Amino acid sequence: MASPYYWDRAYMAGTYTMIGRVDEAQHKLYEVLQIMPSYAINRLAHAEPFQSPDDMHHFLEALRRAGLPG
Repeated sequence: MASPYYWDRAYMAGTYTMIGRVDEAQHKLYEVLQIMPSYAINRLAHAEPFQSPDDMHHFLEALRRAGLPG
């Protein structure tokens, strides 16, 4: 059974992008958006509890590069 959670897939998408596996990142983002259609950069930036602004920027940039909507 597939996981109903989207966070794990979002982190995988960011990680895949960071290591140059953009096709796989885009596939994971597709899965995220199937589970949570409203998932977007602007929502994530306010909801994700990063302590370091640099870490948050790095993660959000990876998801932007993978194609997550704004």
